[in-house]
Amino acid sequence: MEEIKKLEKVSQNEFELAKTEKIIAKELKKAVKQEIKRAKIREDLVKSEYELAQIKDKLHQKTKKYIEKKIEIKEELGYSEKGLGIELNHAKFNERESEMQKNIAENHKKIAKVEIEIAENGLKLVNNRLKVAKIRENLAKKQETYINLFKSSAAKEKIDKAKEAYLRLSKDLKKAEKELIDRNREIMKIHNELSDFKKELSLKLAERQKLRPEIQNVQIDS
Repeated sequence: MEEIKKLEKVSQNEFELAKTEKIIAKELKKAVKQEIKRAKIREDLVKSEYELAQIKDKLHQKTKKYIEKKIEIKEELGYSEKGLGIELNHAKFNERESEMQKNIAENHKKIAKVEIEIAENGLKLVNNRLKVAKIRENLAKKQETYINLFKSSAAKEKIDKAKEAYLRLSKDLKKAEKELIDRNREIMKIHNELSDFKKELSLKLAERQKLRPEIQNVQIDS
């Protein structure tokens, strides 16, 4: 009977845990769906930024070549060397800045992609949680059935069958909990990847900020 008392307590705890797990999982599901929606909107925005950065990069490259051509024929057309020097230095600055901006936009694309991956894995994690809760709830019911049969001195065959049923579910629960842990571990790996991309982005942004003041100190070729 001592074993039955312990099992009764375990069964009650399983019921309570399953109930709480289901509530948490349902709330998490709502949050994760919003995260997926937000991440996809951000991905579309980042794609537009990247396309714009590519356009500007090509434009500044063409502008620099155009000015270089003007320098080649400056004497024939009577262009001011100082003016051309300013134009060229400005074009070089714009070209460097647009190249950096393109690299930054590329990094934003990587971040957006990983954020979507995290959000989608978050939804899978929620489903894992719901699976665990469902198995746990069924396990508690099977344990309760076994306890009732045992207390009512039912036929040994029925008691043994009920015991086999809840022990089988106990194994299923352990397997589902392991899947949950593995999913969590996988998400943490993706989070680490996201952290690396964000660190890389910070370095690129800092590099771009160092470039900006150079336009104030343009060297004019003479």
